[in-house]
Parts: sequence; C-alpha cells; structure tokens
Amino acid sequence: MSEGLDQSCAFPAYICGQLMYEYENLQRASNDNELNVSILDRYYSLASTYPALAFPKIAELAKTHLRKLRRDRPGTRNAIERNLLELHSKLQPSAAGAYPAKLSLEGQGLFALGYYHRKAWSIAQASSRKQSNESTDQNDTEEN
Repeated sequence: MSEGLDQSCAFPAYICGQLMYEYENLQRASNDNELNVSILDRYYSLASTYPALAFPKIAELAKTHLRKLRRDRPGTRNAIERNLLELHSKLQPSAAGAYPAKLSLEGQGLFALGYYHRKAWSIAQASSRKQSNESTDQNDTEEN
C-alpha cells in the first residue's frame, strides 16, 4: 500500500472508503459546506463495517444532492458524478451484491485508508487548481 491515493488498488474496502469521501464531498458541495450532520457523521461507522447496508442508503440520499447541484453548480456535479462512476466501476459485484457485506478489521483499516487517501488527494488537487488559477490571474494582470 502506498502513502498516497492508489487509483489502481482493487480492494473493495479501499474503494468503499474512497466512495465515502466522494459522497461526503457531494453533500458538502450541495450545501455550501454548511452542515449540521454530515453523511460521514451519520454513516461512517456503518459503511466501514457493513458497506452493503450503508451504501444503498447513502446512494439514495446522494440523488437529492445531485439534483440540487445540477441546478446550482452543474460543473461541480459533473466532476463529482464522474468520480462516483469511476469508483463504482471498480467494484466487482458478486451474487451477494454490489458492496462487500461485512468488512474485517483489516478491511476497516483499508476503508479508512481509502477515505483519507482520497481526501488528501482531493485537497491537493484543489490546491493545485487554485495555484494554477492564481498564476494565470497574475500573468493576465502583468500583461495589462
């Protein structure tokens, strides 16, 4: 396991942790970061132990947030939905369902790593975009 996000990692628990971050990100984006209780607060424990129980509920809640973003911030919606689709495509459904039924202690650790790796990666991406935009703005100002 690497120190950062491993996009080639196929462990379902690791992917589920990343999904948890993306759903939290979706909720925050649709509510302008003003939350009393987040999806993370409400579902992290259940999702990290019984993903098959948690994620269908979380996915249903996500529909509301996606609708709101479609109306208010379509670019953000498209980016988050693309991330969700990418992660879901990495899960290999079995006869038991799309998500693992229960995660062992090791699986719970992989879930946490997936969540925090994805969060750190997302923060780094946002910081990089911000720096890029600032340097572009500065170059535009210098040219005028």
